[in-house]
Amino acid sequence: MIRYTKLTFDLYRNVILIFMTLSLFACDKDGNPLLSALSFKCEIDGVKYKDQMPLVIPPGAKRSPIIHHVIDNDAKYIHFSSSLKREENPKDEGSVSFGFRIPMDKNIVVGKTYNFIPIDGKEILEGIDNLIYLEGSLPFVRLLNVDTFYYGNGTVVFTEFDLESKRARGKVQVTFPSELQNTKSEVHLNGEFFCQVQRAY
Repeated sequence: MIRYTKLTFDLYRNVILIFMTLSLFACDKDGNPLLSALSFKCEIDGVKYKDQMPLVIPPGAKRSPIIHHVIDNDAKYIHFSSSLKREENPKDEGSVSFGFRIPMDKNIVVGKTYNFIPIDGKEILEGIDNLIYLEGSLPFVRLLNVDTFYYGNGTVVFTEFDLESKRARGKVQVTFPSELQNTKSEVHLNGEFFCQVQRAY
C-alpha cells in the first residue's frame, strides 16, 4: 500500500513538472502564451475580433475555436463555437461568443453554401428562451452578448472538413438583428476560421 501511494504521488508530481515545463516553453518573453495556428478572425461592423487557441492548453480547459461533431440518438450535427475578443485590446470588455450549428444527415460538403435563417419572431432571446433552437438539430447561427442571444441570417462555406485529420476551415457571412430595432439597423459579421473537429457523444 505504501509503495502504491508513493508511486501515485511520483506520477502526479512528474505530470505536474512536465506540464509546468511545457507551459514555460509555450510563453513569450513577456509571459503571454504562444498561440497555435487554430483561430477564428472576423469583423463585426468593421471592428476586428479574434479567437486564437494557445499552443499548450491545461487539462480540462476549454478549447476555442472548435467544432464539436455530435452524435446521439435524436440528432447528428456539428457545432462551431468561439469566444471572440477585440484585437485592439483583448483584455477590454466587449468579448462575445459566436457559434453555429449544421445538421449532418449527410457528410459536410466542401465548397457547398450552408444557409442559416432564424425562427420568425425569435431573433433576439434571453436566458433559457433560446432552448427553442437547441431541440433536435435545427440549423442556426448566433451571437451571445452577456445573456442575450442574437440569431441571424447568413452562410458558411467550408474550404476544408476532414473527420480523420480532425480539421476544418471555412468562411462565414452573417447579418444579426441589432438591439436598435426601431431604427431597423443590423450587425454584420464576416470571418474565417481554422479549427479542430472533436467528436462528442
